[in-house]
Amino acid sequence: MTTQHKSNDEVKKEEFEQISAEEQQAILEKYDIESNVRTISGVMKHVIFFGLLAFSLFQLYTAIFGQFPAQIQRTIHLGFGLTLIFLLFPARKKAAKNKIAWFDYILAVLSIVVGSYWTMNYTELVNSNGTITQTDFIVGLIAVVLVLEAARRAVGLPITIIAICFLI
Repeated sequence: MTTQHKSNDEVKKEEFEQISAEEQQAILEKYDIESNVRTISGVMKHVIFFGLLAFSLFQLYTAIFGQFPAQIQRTIHLGFGLTLIFLLFPARKKAAKNKIAWFDYILAVLSIVVGSYWTMNYTELVNSNGTITQTDFIVGLIAVVLVLEAARRAVGLPITIIAICFLI
């Protein structure tokens, strides 16, 4: 009587081969945060590419030739980052990854508006001695909401909950 024993490697190989490529991809997307990034085509692909290129060139320019005032540097960085996050990361994992939802365009434009407002009104904001106008307050509130939503999309809900706890 002969018994055939399979080695652990053979058993693992058989188990692995039983999972199709589609199932492997589904498992990967379930646990991999980076799989939540959109795959855009057409004109928006080029717009996002040039946005990423401009963001990179801005960082290189300021690293080589010197920085702007700190508030302007940070505001431009934040505006670029938020805009690109809303264009690249869908609001939900189950959302279509081949197109950008209408509300993501609105959030991207709001990100540009917030960054532009702080950049264009830098002197007035610095010279106000801590006094804020209603517009300053509204823009700041929008910025906080945008940052929390961008953090949720890019990193996950736990970091957003932690940030909200520290804001309260």
